Amino acid sequence: MIRKTQGIVLRQQKFSDTKRIVNIFTRDAGKKSFVLYNSSKKNNKINFFQPLFVLNLEFLEKQNSKLLNIKDVSIFKPYKSIPFVPEKTSIVFFIAEVLNKVIQEHFVEQHFFDFIVNALYVLDNHNKPANFHLSFLSAMSIYLGIMPEFNYSSENKYFDLKEGQFSKYYSKNYSMDEISSLKFNEILSLGIENFDAVKLNQQERKILLGKIIDFYSLHFSINNLKSIEVLTEIFS
Repeated sequence: MIRKTQGIVLRQQKFSDTKRIVNIFTRDAGKKSFVLYNSSKKNNKINFFQPLFVLNLEFLEKQNSKLLNIKDVSIFKPYKSIPFVPEKTSIVFFIAEVLNKVIQEHFVEQHFFDFIVNALYVLDNHNKPANFHLSFLSAMSIYLGIMPEFNYSSENKYFDLKEGQFSKYYSKNYSMDEISSLKFNEILSLGIENFDAVKLNQQERKILLGKIIDFYSLHFSINNLKSIEVLTEIFS
């Protein structure tokens, strides 16, 4: 069966001297793994398969086949700045690593796909990307079934990572502190389009990111993120 769809590149890894494996989240078929041959005529398009590049794909889908072959590929809409701005590139690598861990093989959600694509072009067109990954992780929780409850108040001023809601009780291991909870509530309320409206200093950003990752880690296996060190260094 020939399938035509859009896809978001999540990960590329070397399989052998002649092959590479690419994980792509497709709009209509979920997460798929594709084999790329270095010696193929499409080798001149190998640079298309960079983290979070959005592609137009045509591929042969086979039942019970874990590795698929791409028949044709093109870039959906070229980025203007993401590949050329180190801050944005580090954010994209981080988000791609997280997405590759949380998106399961048979997870098909077109609204989630469209959210990712739209968010990436928001990042591409923005000059101050420092808070983007925080806003992205917060907003995508809606599509993964772990959306926090919007119950922040002067009384419920600590975000409970286990319960997914703001609480009046603080736990050293399972709560955001008061400042992080306030900023997290602002990020949730403002949405991805206004990710830069929340004022965070370097230390606040680092602490909040750690807590959001802890929140995700209670639901998904996203420990040992390799890209987070580069991301932290870029924004230090």
